[in-house]
Amino acid sequence: MICSYVLSKNKYSDPESGFRALSRRAMEVMKFEQVGFFVESEMLYLVEKRPLFFFGIAGAMFTISGLIAGAGVLYTTLAGSGVAVGSALIAVLFIVIGVFAVLTGLILRLRCL
Repeated sequence: MICSYVLSKNKYSDPESGFRALSRRAMEVMKFEQVGFFVESEMLYLVEKRPLFFFGIAGAMFTISGLIAGAGVLYTTLAGSGVAVGSALIAVLFIVIGVFAVLTGLILRLRCL
């Protein structure tokens, strides 16, 4: 936890708690130099340096997934099969989460400048 305070300008209550699941691609992109619990501190440091990258990629994926689901709902509706309410709600949810994630990344990026 001391490394988190040294590397970061912000104070986190307990950054080393919790489970982190990272893809192989994320591990390659982040290029960790430490092992063990030091990786948690290093992740916080990297996120603070590039928040738009982390939030933007996730937000874009959610938005694209929502748009694809929405296109399916629109196709079903126009084909005359009725409105797929569950799929429509999922599409809207994914789009909202995606837009909020991208906006969060932009706000944090502007804060870092």
